[in-house]
Amino acid sequence: MYFECESMLRSEDGFQFQSPFSLDRLLRTQMIRHEQHGIPKEGGVNWAVGCHTDFMGGIRWEGGWIGLIQNYSMRKLTIAADKLPALSGLARIISQRTQDRYFAGLWGSHFYEDLFWRVYLQEESFSGGIPFKGNILGEATKPAEYRAPSWSWASLDAPIRFIPLTYGNLLAKVINCETTPSGSDMYGRINAGRLVIEVRLFIMT
Repeated sequence: MYFECESMLRSEDGFQFQSPFSLDRLLRTQMIRHEQHGIPKEGGVNWAVGCHTDFMGGIRWEGGWIGLIQNYSMRKLTIAADKLPALSGLARIISQRTQDRYFAGLWGSHFYEDLFWRVYLQEESFSGGIPFKGNILGEATKPAEYRAPSWSWASLDAPIRFIPLTYGNLLAKVINCETTPSGSDMYGRINAGRLVIEVRLFIMT
């Protein structure tokens, strides 16, 4: 049995370690500008092109929204439709404190970073540029009923990982994004979602 408070986690035998979740830390990481994290353009890597995904750095990974969602994606819910409602209370607090907009599990001021996720069914590590596979973390399944738009991690039941961005290399621009709640709670279940992104097209010759 474990006892958890804002600052620490204590096991029944008295062992103490830092709490993996703090609302204060979560809010602080949500209020930073994207220029303050991610991979610097100078000497950085364009992760959209491809590189190892073992890098878990970035402010929002450590006690932030991304770390929370990666952990949450490993859980098995009894009722599949509760994927977003289970986070609605927390999402409401974040929105009220930061004045940010919430789109089916993604945040407006961190949209590019929150959009850059992938299914992560097996542990991966790299040594000398060579990929190695580890433990199986789960499987990917699509819920029987609509739950979220395909660009949201909430559209699937699967372990996921976010990939750090090199913000200086971004070519995409969000034109419009909107979600339609299924009830009065704009942070809970949704009926539909729409995303329009403009990207630069390269013509190969």
